Amino acid sequence: MEVYEFNRFHPQWLHFKLSSNAEYVMRFKDRAFQLLEETTLTEDSCRARFNSRISEIEKAIIAESARWGDTRSGSPLNRDDHWYPELNKVLTTFFDNRTQIVIDQLKDEGLYTTLLPPTISRNGTKIKSPVYMVNEPFSVSLAAGTNTIYYTLNGNDPRLAGSGISPDALQIKGNGTLSINGSAIIKARTYKNGAWSALKHIDFLSVNEDYTNLKVTEIHYNPENVVVGLDTTNGKDFEFIEFKNTGETALNLSGLILDSAIYYEFPPNTILGPKKFYVLASKPENFYDRYHLTASGNFKDNLSNGGEQIVLHNGNNNNILKFLVF
Repeated sequence: MEVYEFNRFHPQWLHFKLSSNAEYVMRFKDRAFQLLEETTLTEDSCRARFNSRISEIEKAIIAESARWGDTRSGSPLNRDDHWYPELNKVLTTFFDNRTQIVIDQLKDEGLYTTLLPPTISRNGTKIKSPVYMVNEPFSVSLAAGTNTIYYTLNGNDPRLAGSGISPDALQIKGNGTLSINGSAIIKARTYKNGAWSALKHIDFLSVNEDYTNLKVTEIHYNPENVVVGLDTTNGKDFEFIEFKNTGETALNLSGLILDSAIYYEFPPNTILGPKKFYVLASKPENFYDRYHLTASGNFKDNLSNGGEQIVLHNGNNNNILKFLVF
């Protein structure tokens, strides 16, 4: 990996230094595989994003040409004769095989997985999307040739830091089948002779969720002001509410709304693993300063010190949780 001379810090230097750390390299391989082979940086995704930009400025480029088209050429450059042909070159030449070129470049630097992750398929069709909606029970197949697959269903990585095997990991020799009956988190890696593949991670989100096991386990309510020297931090800035999935399977929290004196809408594709927590804070930065933990989200407004009703509903005003705080 080349790092050119420089007079001040820059990201390439940081990446170069971090690349001597095996855990950083493993995380980089995980992200590179997901982006280049499944999501944002596949050829189809790049073309779609480029075409979206074209449609945004296709008319405006006429005005751009009228104002600046003859700046560098005696013959004015225009949209139809010059811009469109250049776009076509990018779409048909640059993007063609570009993703594979980047993959090969990363492999040359030891930054791309050489052991392929297991495939996860339904009815013979590979699932590449990191999010898959579930409206009925079905089965998925995991396959890794003759290699071993380690996977988890609790949201944890089957690989431990240092390349060990997680005690949470389940094993499949070569090929196997799993039943998906609701929300689930599958994290799987291929394992061969002590080496691990990049991570294959799919969140299966149920559209008919049972929230019986979703509990509020802690509310930091009406905290005292914090005085440090001449500075005072309002106690309300330390408020938080903690949810826990007390069950043995994942929960789809997408679209749920905390709607009372405090407001929060759970983002799309939000899944909470079994026995995991989801913490909403009034001021996430204050929460981190005090507890050295990152809050899952930031609710609006504050709880009333005189008492409060907490309501969590599913967006259709069907209450999931409703209780009073004093």
